[in-house]
Amino acid sequence: MTRAHVSLIVLLAFFFGPVGCREPNRSFQSSEKEASTSENHSQSAETSVNTKEPVLIYLAIGSFDPLFQASPVGLPQELTLQRYPRDGKGYYLLQFKGPVLQKWKEEVSAAGVDIFDYIPQFAFVVKMDNQSIRAVEAMESVRWIGIYQPGYRIAPDLMGMLSEKEDRAIKVIVSVFKGEDASVLRGAMERLGGENFEVSRGGEMMGLLIPGNKIGDLARLSGVRYIERAPEYKLFPTGKQRGE
Repeated sequence: MTRAHVSLIVLLAFFFGPVGCREPNRSFQSSEKEASTSENHSQSAETSVNTKEPVLIYLAIGSFDPLFQASPVGLPQELTLQRYPRDGKGYYLLQFKGPVLQKWKEEVSAAGVDIFDYIPQFAFVVKMDNQSIRAVEAMESVRWIGIYQPGYRIAPDLMGMLSEKEDRAIKVIVSVFKGEDASVLRGAMERLGGENFEVSRGGEMMGLLIPGNKIGDLARLSGVRYIERAPEYKLFPTGKQRGE
């Protein structure tokens, strides 16, 4: 078996095996497992609504309370957006006022919002447009809404690759939001210099080589959920691979 064949097997195992099932952004949690989603927590939810204590949102890049600061410390300005074009459709962070009740999520969904990952505390990554935003902003249960910024989508250890001088190719794993057209995203990635693609079933994970100084542009593609460095493997004499 050639080294190329072994590398391909390892990458496919990463996509489809147990390792590929890991959550790339440590701040993400399953929307089915977030804390305090039942009506039994209505008392604690009411307490949180009335408190003026900081309620932090925990992201891989850092934590922040959106009512007290615009973004986590260290977020580069060039990795932020002021708004989405046209009808405003895109990905946002939506933070509730307290421990999340199921009825709150149902009200938000009824306004045309697609709910994705849970992010502590009391927040979700969601997809919506300007019309949905206006409806959701009027809900008593909602504390804050803001853009899911490009800088939130990049693993911290990749931030040093964003320099304009850093044009060497790096292998990355890109997770994609469910429902996005993988072929459209791949075309956009190719225009940024992406190559050597490996795509998982369903198109929700992609492995590719891309110049380091294009990672910021990659994160600005709306359907991109998270970008992290691909693990590297060495071939040992026994034929076994070990990740670095």
